Amino acid sequence: MKTLLFTLSFLLLPMAEAKDFTICYFSLNNEKEYGLTKKFMNQLNKVSTHKIAVKEFLIPETEPNPEKAFTNMIKSGEKCDGLVVSGHHTGAFGGKRAKGKLSLDFLEKISCNPEYAPWFKQINALWLQGCRTLGVGDIETEPNQEQFSADFHTERVGNDLEADGLEQSFADLDMEFSTTLDQDNPLSTRYMRIFPNSKVFGWTKSAPGEKTKSERSFLYHMAHIARLMQKSFPEESPLSDNLSTQSASQFASAVLVALSKYEQNERGCEELSVDAWLNHGHVNVSQKYTFDNSDLKAFAPLSSSGDRILFEAKKIDCLLKEAIRLNDKDKLVYALDTILAQPDFLRYSFNSIVDLHNEAKAKKDATAEIIIERMKLHPTLATQLQSKFTSEQVGILRKMEFYAFYKALMNQKDDKVERIIQSKVIDILSKPLPEGSDRTRTLAANYRATIVQSLIKNRISSIDFFPLLLTLEPQEDVLISMARNAQASAYTDTGVRDSLLKIVGSPNSSEKVLATAEKILKKLKLSDEEKALASQNMLAALNNRPGPSELIFSQNIPLQNEENGGTLEGEFPPPPAPAGIRIPKPRPKLFGRNNENHQGRVRNFWDQIFRRP
Repeated sequence: MKTLLFTLSFLLLPMAEAKDFTICYFSLNNEKEYGLTKKFMNQLNKVSTHKIAVKEFLIPETEPNPEKAFTNMIKSGEKCDGLVVSGHHTGAFGGKRAKGKLSLDFLEKISCNPEYAPWFKQINALWLQGCRTLGVGDIETEPNQEQFSADFHTERVGNDLEADGLEQSFADLDMEFSTTLDQDNPLSTRYMRIFPNSKVFGWTKSAPGEKTKSERSFLYHMAHIARLMQKSFPEESPLSDNLSTQSASQFASAVLVALSKYEQNERGCEELSVDAWLNHGHVNVSQKYTFDNSDLKAFAPLSSSGDRILFEAKKIDCLLKEAIRLNDKDKLVYALDTILAQPDFLRYSFNSIVDLHNEAKAKKDATAEIIIERMKLHPTLATQLQSKFTSEQVGILRKMEFYAFYKALMNQKDDKVERIIQSKVIDILSKPLPEGSDRTRTLAANYRATIVQSLIKNRISSIDFFPLLLTLEPQEDVLISMARNAQASAYTDTGVRDSLLKIVGSPNSSEKVLATAEKILKKLKLSDEEKALASQNMLAALNNRPGPSELIFSQNIPLQNEENGGTLEGEFPPPPAPAGIRIPKPRPKLFGRNNENHQGRVRNFWDQIFRRP
């Protein structure tokens, strides 16, 4: 405490060459935060020996793309002592002031660039003003709550993308929330590695929004630092338009404490800033200058934590990225062998390894095989992968990417894992699309199409998967995706033809589904006569499909048949559900309102499949 008091006294003394400070703002959604802080600092600068500049670096008129604007901020040569990044946060920042997103992967990649790394190291305080910017904390005790499900948040936020000014797709959200909820490589440690000398302030659930005056957060934080420094708040509010000299001086000291860098023996100053941040979210600590929101977190800098593993994990991650970028196989092997030597490193590098492998495999690059051969030696990797398949914190698209890596690692498929994935896919594809704007419904439909494509690409769709899905009466968008991918769902062209017929005859089919099926039919290696007959049968199936509440276990579709010169009742019973596929549980307000008739049909289907009493 003696060191702390000395440091604070030092900050208040006039200096011949006083150090100036800069707070850099990067506001993706709410420009009020920058404006209020600048107004506050203008008052403090009237009395502070250390001048404090406040600058906004996301200017939509100049550069609306946030990742380009962030790069421009680094290249500008501006030294940021503090950085405030604010906006809607899903694992990436976005908002109405931006065209695009600022992703965590981007920040990690650019911080590994030797040219830019010094800029990240100079920042002493980082405010991450958005929901779940520091992850969600430990969720082991509450694993099944919806708030800890990546798929739940994908649908929840996806239904409000337009209102929030976000430009991500549902597929982007799936990946981002998988990142946000990751317990092996927590979001908080990733930000700490990107900004190693910075105190980090953020939120673990919903952060204050515009309606709750989120722009006041920074000022409230300074008020609580001032309170901890002198056992009471300054006489005047930080929101005052006319601060007295005494109050302004007290607030200025608080700001300097937050923005300064400290040596190892000055940890008290860091802890003071951390405690003050936590206090400004707890109304039970003080009735003044708080949000009624305890879902916040703060960390002292990584550089003062003594956590060697985290420091090394950052170096390894940068080395992996550099090895792939330069196609340097020796560096890649060295990085992978370092991970093998220290099992703790795998938790932090796991996602990078999977992503690098899948990217290399897509490019047919030899590094994909190098990664697999080295990682086969890791004793816990297969177990870690297995845990991802059952985790609600991993979104469905991310699960399929992990499974692609798992198959390459084990050199075989896993029926149990495929059933887990298929069950989740059925759960998503059998829901109605969300109500809302055309754009929202289109984005949701595109997401479901991506799921179907990923299922096919990763060869997780068994021969009986499509018929099983059809019994749940999927909507038009799903039927179109099924038709587009019908060739991958059957072993023979005649099988594809039959599959198209069933898709077109589904209750929610339409002219669009028929048109898609016709396009696929033309690509099949069938005779012209067979194609013509199949086309007639599909049209008949569309015209005679049952209503949404009719039989789903056998669809009696009149088929045009040359042999009898008329119609023939054709019956297509669905195959039994593969053993191990779980029963989807009805959940309200996912992909639109809860449709009781639809959920009743789902329950009816599974009851009969599993002979439930």
